[in-house]
Amino acid sequence: MALILSGKDDKIEMMKTILFMTKNNALILILLILLIFSLAACDVLQNPTEIPLTKDLSSFPTLIVSPSVSDLEGVTWNLDMYQDQKGNSINPIPGTAITAAIENGEISGEAGCNIYGGSFTFAEGNIQVGDIFVTERYCLEPEGMMEQEQAYLDALRSVVQFTLSDNRLQLKDQAGTTVLIFIKQE
Repeated sequence: MALILSGKDDKIEMMKTILFMTKNNALILILLILLIFSLAACDVLQNPTEIPLTKDLSSFPTLIVSPSVSDLEGVTWNLDMYQDQKGNSINPIPGTAITAAIENGEISGEAGCNIYGGSFTFAEGNIQVGDIFVTERYCLEPEGMMEQEQAYLDALRSVVQFTLSDNRLQLKDQAGTTVLIFIKQE
């Protein structure tokens, strides 16, 4: 395209036209970019990636990271369930406190009526509770407390492994049966 400009005023007008066109082109380019990004955002809002959610999360597997004994230390654990000698899962008698605390290779706590303690070792993912001592009180109330205490201590002596999930500690016997379940004390 060739333009023939005859005078100074024509040249000035031509320069103004070119400058005006350049500013308009830049403005049009910016508007096009904004339009493209706006349309892309609209598509995302109208067609979001749906993540299925359920109200019942119990169907999802619990991630259990290989816990170490340090995950158990410095915490008081409250008994939530124990297994008696017949294999029944039993909740503690209301009003009784059964606890466990692990620290520096020892386990101790309240067994309901008495206080207990003993050694606690951890090696290659297995645990062992050894030589438990128990104070020698006898409690008459609530009814069944002494039997509960004995069942708890028997179950505690049988544990060889544990799993830890959230604030829940499960102690298992040689067969892999959960014999004690504790909840982390807040």
